[in-house]
Order: sequence, then structure tokens, then C-alpha cells
Amino acid sequence: MMRGALVIFGWLSAAAVMPDGFVRRLFGLPALVYFPVRVVMSIGIGSRALDVAARMKTAQAA
Repeated sequence: MMRGALVIFGWLSAAAVMPDGFVRRLFGLPALVYFPVRVVMSIGIGSRALDVAARMKTAQAA
């Protein structure tokens, strides 16, 4: 089911600079493994973006 829904991402495996088959394995992972990792990564990236934005705001105020 997931492979059928993610057909549009098939070109990523050829265009991405990643090990062979990485994209297929990533999207083939069970949802119980993939989604918690995705949530943790999103929290990390989001907190880093908020930190950078706060620094930019204080730098502009100075």
C-alpha cells in the first residue's frame, strides 16, 4: 500500500546521492519504526530552526 502511494518518490532513488537502495529501504520500513524516527527528527530540526531564528532576532535588535 505504501509503495503504491509513494510512486512519485521513485525518482529519488536515482537522483539522490545516497547508498544504493537507501530510499527504497527508508520508505519500506514499517510505520511503527519510521514515524517515531520522523517525529524525533522533526523535533530536532524544528528546535534548531527556532534557535537560529531567535539568534537572528537578537542580532538584528543589537
